[in-house]
Amino acid sequence: MGFHFFELPKLPDHVSDGDMLLLWLSLFKAETEEELEKIKEMEVPVMSQTIDAYYTITASSEFREKERLRAKAKHNVTIG
Repeated sequence: MGFHFFELPKLPDHVSDGDMLLLWLSLFKAETEEELEKIKEMEVPVMSQTIDAYYTITASSEFREKERLRAKAKHNVTIG
């Protein structure tokens, strides 16, 4: 068994559509919709499907409520 650690802040800003590892890591690193759209514009089918699935999941009211509660709990811990 082996463990691999990737430091997301150290990833290059520009990733080619041929390097699937860097594409997946850049997907995990993405913090804005613009970054997700940049990845989707590369037209790599699995990346487009993944981003579409993400948008579908995050559009649900149940998910939004969980995110709101998570953010509230994080805010309360930070203040307290």
